[in-house]
Amino acid sequence: DMPTETLKNLFMEANITFHLILLKSMRHLVAENYELREVAQDYEDCFKQISFSTGGYTTFSNKVVEALEKASQTEDYYYLLVYSPKEDKSAKELNIEVKVNRKGARIIHLKKFSTKRIIPVSITNFSSERKTIKFSIVNYQREKLEDKLSGIAQVKITLFDENSNKVYDETKTLRLINEQTHISIPFNQFKSGNYFLIIQVIDRIANHVDVLSKQIEF
Repeated sequence: DMPTETLKNLFMEANITFHLILLKSMRHLVAENYELREVAQDYEDCFKQISFSTGGYTTFSNKVVEALEKASQTEDYYYLLVYSPKEDKSAKELNIEVKVNRKGARIIHLKKFSTKRIIPVSITNFSSERKTIKFSIVNYQREKLEDKLSGIAQVKITLFDENSNKVYDETKTLRLINEQTHISIPFNQFKSGNYFLIIQVIDRIANHVDVLSKQIEF
């Protein structure tokens, strides 16, 4: 039971950018100075959320030098806007309005604050059959955008072959109209074998993230 929120807040308060480099264990050690062990999923998810929240660089690669170079080039300039309403125990929901004095800026934010617990975005119903991956995105927040109720999510899919070479890397920003979104992607161009898949979904309205990583076989 990783204290994700506590650790994330510590890094945010200390203004520390957290970069995460995940290595694939090849089941043999090149140098005696390294000890490779399996990492529990809750640890991995916790570190990914900290990296995302602090504007860090996250990658799955055994090319450590190359990954460190990319991480060192990552800029993490940001503006943090915090709103603290007056305490009103009778109010179950508060309206929020954000204005930016800059032409051409697109503002995405929560329109209302509710005391109800928000269930974060989730990746569900994953399957990989006949060289096609399928999954669903649920629990994302939807707000009125251009007079239509919809959500905005960034979906990043990365695929590695048996030798830890990145063979597919695609990021798309999707507008989600329905309560659930089903995604199907064919990989007929790849030969049969074992692959490692990472799917990252970021709810751009609620600023929540979910990650699915697993070994698959085509």
